[in-house]
Amino acid sequence: MGSKIEAKVLNALLDLYENSKTFTGDNVNEQRFKIQTSKLFPKYDDDSEYAFYKEVNTDLEFLKTKGFISYKSEKNGKIKNVMLNTNDDSLSAIYAYLHRTSRKETQTDLLRLLDSYTDSSDVNSPLQHFITEQKIRISKNKNVEHFDKETQDFVKFEDILKATRAVLQNEDETFIRDFSIKVFNDSKRFENLQSQVRSILTQYGDYDDKETVLSEYGIVKTPTYVCVKGNGSITLGVQEINLSGLQGDIAFSTQTLKEITNISVFGSRIITIENLTSFHNYKNQNDLVIYLGGFHNTVKRDFICMMYKQNPNKVFLHFGDIDVGGFYILNHLKKRTDIPFKPLNMDKTILQKYKTQTKKLTSEDKKRINKMLGQNDFAEYAETLNYMITHDCTLEQEVVKE
Repeated sequence: MGSKIEAKVLNALLDLYENSKTFTGDNVNEQRFKIQTSKLFPKYDDDSEYAFYKEVNTDLEFLKTKGFISYKSEKNGKIKNVMLNTNDDSLSAIYAYLHRTSRKETQTDLLRLLDSYTDSSDVNSPLQHFITEQKIRISKNKNVEHFDKETQDFVKFEDILKATRAVLQNEDETFIRDFSIKVFNDSKRFENLQSQVRSILTQYGDYDDKETVLSEYGIVKTPTYVCVKGNGSITLGVQEINLSGLQGDIAFSTQTLKEITNISVFGSRIITIENLTSFHNYKNQNDLVIYLGGFHNTVKRDFICMMYKQNPNKVFLHFGDIDVGGFYILNHLKKRTDIPFKPLNMDKTILQKYKTQTKKLTSEDKKRINKMLGQNDFAEYAETLNYMITHDCTLEQEVVKE
């Protein structure tokens, strides 16, 4: 591959070329790709670095004789600029000399890989949105997200696609390491990829919380428990548990939830609560109360859906933080369960009542609220969202004592 000086010069010139309109075929005028020698090598203009100056000149002369670059020396022997030779033969020879894969070849391989994970029957999934966007980025000569162009690690990129697809297809609750073995036959491989998978799911899917997005699909570190309390009963097989007779709450594990055959709600309301402290502090008003714990996952969603199916005439309410995340969780709950949840203690009246305990919006909060105000999904909460913007406030649900 030649010396470090030769590699630095050629790679810098190729980077200019590969990010140009000439490379994409969109150029109107002929482009020339040159770079200042002193920009690449600051010591080149230092008179005390004569040996280095001679070394650079020798290497540049060698590259010129090979037909890779061209330049004109000044009277004092210095080379101010070097220019890339862009005829096809020269470019092919340069890539071979550097053992560097051309951007076009990389893009072709990436498109082939993305095509292999394209599923026209599932166009609305986060993975398909991601794939579509990456194809657009390639067409615009932009870098593909989560692909390391320096290492050209196609194996890792494909594993990211494979893992994301497997997450979306997962139906049963499974531990992260078991999931990794199932997908990769390696208990630790998914751990090294989950950051990128979380990013794809949250950026291209309908999720607000990157930390809980995997549990949404039943991929967990520890078993899921559903905590409930209040006015109702739950039957497991032939054993009925009367929640009304308990002073506190009771938790059902994933395995136990599978054994539930009947859920009876004696009161008129079913309430999901976002945070654990608020769940414990909630004064039961003849309601049946469920601890949601932020974004619900498959296990909690199936439990809530069973409750709705067996108690369709009850009022379903959700009590969460009066902030961006709280409304995203509420909207997500409605969309994924198809249950007409209404907000509880999540309006401007509550914000006014507890105004001394509100917090200010961040710049990101304001940006996201304005985005929500432009979406039909959040139209029902527009009055509260507008109040939050106007009065620069959010409120944690733990503050609310209703």
